[in-house]
Amino acid sequence: MKIKIWLLKLTQHMIDHTLCIGSDVANCFEAAHKNSDFSLLFQTSVSIPDVRPVNNELQVKNSFVYVGQLSDRKNISKIIELAGYLSSHGYKFEFIGRGPRDKDVKQLAKKCSLVNFSGFVNDKSTLFKKLDNHDFLILLSNVEPWGLVVNEALARGCIPIVSERCGSKDLLPVDQIVKHDDQIISNTLKF
Repeated sequence: MKIKIWLLKLTQHMIDHTLCIGSDVANCFEAAHKNSDFSLLFQTSVSIPDVRPVNNELQVKNSFVYVGQLSDRKNISKIIELAGYLSSHGYKFEFIGRGPRDKDVKQLAKKCSLVNFSGFVNDKSTLFKKLDNHDFLILLSNVEPWGLVVNEALARGCIPIVSERCGSKDLLPVDQIVKHDDQIISNTLKF
């Protein structure tokens, strides 16, 4: 955070206007430019062209999905742990993405019949169809300036559960934001 603020202060004289996506980014920018004369624009929406109509009859699928890079920055070890726990209690869990932790996810998918590893999905319409098959999106990142997948999940009727370190938490009610601490798994299960 200190490095980010230092960089912002260094470039302050070059900035006329700023668009901050999410309150975390806006707070960081404001901290760096307390005495500046510029306008701070705060925006939390991202356009998604394929919004699924809301279905008033909730069809419970008992299914969770993670979409993103399979890396430590995304807290993938905790998500793997959560997926193992949920699958042992009859819930399906799908991983969509790729990254340095592919092997760990594939290993879990081999052990647990209710865990599926789909790999990287390049086509948005395919991703949206996959989101349609799940009740919940899990995004427990250690660092996540925004997390566009939350917008995509919301547009498809898939309920996001995110860590408090995700910028897209601004779109969600407080009960869908998980405290990011040593108890992140049990905090998630409280939802």
